[in-house]
Amino acid sequence: MTKIIKTFGLFVCCALSPHFAIATIMVTDFQTPLQNGFDPNGQIVGYIDFAGGGSSISSSVVNDDGLTVPSRTGNAANGLLSSVGTSSSFAGIVELFANPSVDEWITQDWSGKDQLSFWMYGSNTGNQLFFDIINNRNPGSTTDDAERFFTEFVDDFSGWQLMNLSFADFMRKDIGNGAPDDGLDLSTMRGWAIGVSGNVGDFSITIDDITATRAAAVPVPATMALLLIGFAGFVVRKNRPNN
Repeated sequence: MTKIIKTFGLFVCCALSPHFAIATIMVTDFQTPLQNGFDPNGQIVGYIDFAGGGSSISSSVVNDDGLTVPSRTGNAANGLLSSVGTSSSFAGIVELFANPSVDEWITQDWSGKDQLSFWMYGSNTGNQLFFDIINNRNPGSTTDDAERFFTEFVDDFSGWQLMNLSFADFMRKDIGNGAPDDGLDLSTMRGWAIGVSGNVGDFSITIDDITATRAAAVPVPATMALLLIGFAGFVVRKNRPNN
């Protein structure tokens, strides 16, 4: 009987492990200073602040040492992204993925992931924020004609909170740059952006560790039922007298 139990345990682990596995891609961890540069076509890559009329923003990497906001990790060497400014329209920061020498616009492959996650320090301001993800370009492009998708959320909490943004909730954003209109292709991601919308006055955004993840799935009852039926059949066959 012990052997049967062990065998069943192995069977369950093998059957259920795909449902519980969580694969994570580190998109950016803010462990180095923000940089930008230009690719061979003169396209800027790396980190760039942007703002609408009457708005301004300044972004930098700060240490997680509790001097700006309460520490998230307890590790003073950990880097955080801190953006501060004022907005009467919109303001934010974008990262266009670059190689280490910051002279090439590269892509990341998020295939198989279903959400983007990051830590954010909330100030319960009620400010409307947006998060963009930047997708593929036209074939042979030499400019920023990448397709954008966005989702929105509200700063309605205080302290550090893990934000999980489902890719299913992102909508296409037409910024008039001639981008392809062929749907979200997670295999060719070119960047992301975060910012604040509206006339909110002074604001601050502090985030850490952006990752692309796949949320753990819980086995549905039908899956468990099939497992039990399979085990029952295994036991019956194991204990059937030999003819």
